[in-house]
Amino acid sequence: MTSHRDWSQEEIEQLGTATDAVLAERFCCTVAAVTHQRRSRGVAEFVPPPPPHLPSPPNGDQSLSRPTTRRYPVWPESIVAMLGVATDRALAQEMRCSVSTVRLRREAMGIPAVRDAAPKDVSEQEIEETRSMSAMQAAKRLGVSYQTVLRRRKQLRRE
Repeated sequence: MTSHRDWSQEEIEQLGTATDAVLAERFCCTVAAVTHQRRSRGVAEFVPPPPPHLPSPPNGDQSLSRPTTRRYPVWPESIVAMLGVATDRALAQEMRCSVSTVRLRREAMGIPAVRDAAPKDVSEQEIEETRSMSAMQAAKRLGVSYQTVLRRRKQLRRE
């Protein structure tokens, strides 16, 4: 059973003035609840202004100043570092965006894709040494894909 709550006029007036995630935290509710309220009231999604160091778009074309993704207008360095190391699919899952978003960013940066070729054999010792790291960090350290680290960790748990 879902719980519903009444929205105050003040909360309704704030819809679209910040990201749904920020408002959800402010209102002590889920992002989905804020998104639902905003959409059902026909309020446009908040789009942050372009960073001040970027030049103004020619002819006032605002489409050029929009962020490349909604969730990560500026991609975290930890994610950028994984482009070409982890598969586009793994990064898309991590960032909760589409595979094509990751692929387009990777291609724009001139980084080749990780191929699903035969994975490098990762020893049990290498896995144990990187056990305290996230799978992404271990993949980077070992020079293998994120999937390879996850697969090898799973194999070792079964043995």
